[in-house]
Parts: sequence; C-alpha cells; structure tokens
Amino acid sequence: MTTVDQIADILLRHLQGNLSEAEQQQLQQWLEASAQRRHFFAQLDDEEKLREQLMLFLPGTEQATEQAILAKIHDIRNRETAAEKEEAIVLPLWKRGWVRYAAAVVLMAGGITYFWMAGNNDKPVNNPESLAKTEILPGKTGAVLTLADGRQVVLDSAGNGVIATESGTQVILDNGKLLYDLDKERGGAIQFNTMSTPKGRQFQVVLPDGTKVWLNAASSIRYPVAFAPNERKVYVEGEAYFEVAKDMHRPFLVGVNNTADVEVLGTEFNVNAYDNEKMVRTTLVNGGVRVSAQQAEPTADGRSSDVVLKPGQQAKVVSIAAGNAPRNGKNPVTIADDVDIEQITAWKNGFFNFGENVDLGEMMRQLERWYDIEVVYENGVPEKSFLGEIPRHLPLKDVLDILQRTEVSFRLEEGRRLIVLNK
Repeated sequence: MTTVDQIADILLRHLQGNLSEAEQQQLQQWLEASAQRRHFFAQLDDEEKLREQLMLFLPGTEQATEQAILAKIHDIRNRETAAEKEEAIVLPLWKRGWVRYAAAVVLMAGGITYFWMAGNNDKPVNNPESLAKTEILPGKTGAVLTLADGRQVVLDSAGNGVIATESGTQVILDNGKLLYDLDKERGGAIQFNTMSTPKGRQFQVVLPDGTKVWLNAASSIRYPVAFAPNERKVYVEGEAYFEVAKDMHRPFLVGVNNTADVEVLGTEFNVNAYDNEKMVRTTLVNGGVRVSAQQAEPTADGRSSDVVLKPGQQAKVVSIAAGNAPRNGKNPVTIADDVDIEQITAWKNGFFNFGENVDLGEMMRQLERWYDIEVVYENGVPEKSFLGEIPRHLPLKDVLDILQRTEVSFRLEEGRRLIVLNK
C-alpha cells in the first residue's frame, strides 16, 4: 500500500518531471481508487499552482522553494505527539497528525480554491464576533435506549455493565457500544427495543444475531431482543451503517422509514433516510442487497420498484416519509453507479466529506444534526457546492471559519441558531 508520505513525494516529482516508471504506476493506482483524488490532481497538475497552495498553508514563505516548504512540513510532523496522530486525515495527501496544523480543506466548485488553517496564527476571514457568541462543541457518543416496557435508559451517562434484563436476555453497555447476551432458551412474544440518537450524538449497537449497526445523529433503529426463527427484521429512520452477520437460513430485512425495504444475507451497506431529505438512499459497500420501494409499482418506461445492487451502486427512492409524493402515484427504484463510498460512509469514520454533488443545503443539514443547531437562510439557500473533507471532532466555530473562506458567511446567534448569508 502506498503511504501518504510516498504520495506527497510522488506528486512533487511528477510536477518536476522526475517520476520513475514504478512511481508512475503507483500514482496511477492511487488516482484510480477515488474520483475525489482525480479531481484534486487535475486542479494541481501545475507546479505554480502547487507552490501557491503550499504558501497558503505556510504564510510568509513567498521566496521559499518547494523543498524548503516540505522541509518545514516534515519538521512539524516530527514534533507531533502520538496523541495528536490519532486524529483523522484532512485529504489523502497529508499525514494524520496534521489536523492540528491544517484543520481542513474546502474546495469551492467552479474555480476551485484551497483554504488551509495554519495553526493558531491564522486569522478568521469574516467578523469573528459573529461566530464567537456561543461555543458549540461537536457531537459525541450517546443515545437513548427504549426498552420493551417503555422504560428509557440514557446511555450517555450509564456505566459499563448490564443495564437491563428482558426475558432473560441481558443488555450490556461496553465502552460506547450496546451488546445483547441472548438467552437461547427464551420463549414467548417477541419484544422490541429502540435505539435513538438525538442531534449531536452517534452510537453503535451489536444486535442479538451479531450484526453491527452504527447510527448517525438524529437516527433510530427498532429491533427485536431475539430474532424470529425464519427472518431478521429491523426498522430504521435517519442514517445507519450495517455490517450484517451471515445467516443463510434467516434473511436480514431493513424497513426504511416507511419508504423502502432492504433485503440481505450478509453484507455491508449504508442507509440514508432522513425526513428532511428528498430521497432514501441505500449504498452497497460489499455483498448484495435487494431494494424494494414500498407502495410502488413499475413505471411505464419499465423502471422497477425492485432492484438488486452490486458493490459501489446506490439505490434511490423518493422519500414518502419526508412528504414527497411519487410521480403519478408510482415510486420506482433508480440506481446510481460508481458512487463515492468514502464520501457516503465518511460520517462513520469521523468526517464530513463534501463530494462533488454536495450542495450548501445538504452540507448545512449535516451540520444541523451533528452540532444540534438550527440553520436559517437570510436570502434563500445560496447556490454553492463544495468539495473537501473536514473532521467531525472540530468545534462548530472552527468549521465555520473554514467555510467562510468561500463566498458564504455566517452569523451565530443565541439559542444555537446559525444564519447563512450571501457575501
């Protein structure tokens, strides 16, 4: 596997025309792995552009060569502590520990521009007082568990160990993850639990069959304490990532926000079904799933309400739960090929990933859920799109400082209310 340092060096040698044949193959393989990498490379395939972007990262080096800049970069890397290196990467070019020095990169579509936060010496671009009234911290691990008898357990404050027992099955909290110790001799009626994450929280649950589920903010999953002998069915709202335990005798079914059903035998996939999104999206990472639209029938042009996905494909269904009415009362499932898996699953890995198709409205909805804020547009939603990746562990003010380097500005008011302005 090509390391980040190797790619950084290979890119520089490419611009200088000094790549060996082996390095050219390494670069080609790296670019083929991601559309975002290819877009990035296309924008920087010029030595002068690269010099300009590096100078944005290290102000005051107008006379420095690329080699001197890189020497300073390596010096910064060598002084980082092990704790600082635990945090995530900003873009594939740069090493993990960099997040302290280069908090994020935002590329505004149409005249792409890099914006780097260089340590504590960087000054905010727009009226800092408008963002400093309230310190809004990022979301964290936490959820509310609703038991079969209606009791609720706030998992944020619960200690590790057994937190409930239902029909002999122990519900166990283990370092931010919920587990079920199933009593195989149990019988009687099926009982359901519901795991809910409010805004500003995310959580992981291991279902009774061993299936792992990650819940994004403002999401929920309803599931039985013990699955039936012939099937495993759960119900999801919001966004969830599944690693389904294989069981050839019991298919795994997901009811998605009263809009779609997903059927699998053993696979990894992401479901996005928020009430304020127009589409329910199911993205297959590996394995195979069948996606069916509820209350739907094929359209006149032959598009189906029932499709089987291959890895890298995404099924889209108009969200009935969000109040959207399918055309002519029909709701076919459409397929998008070769979607950006890294972008779609970035939330699970600790990032906001704003790919080529993420507009400002969608980006703000992501911030609303994670920071538990209300977003209001002063003059309608600006027609802007962004390309870049920002760590989810940053305080809101740091994220807004980065985004204000584009043609959009913000005002943060009391009561966690964020006003979006056009510059």
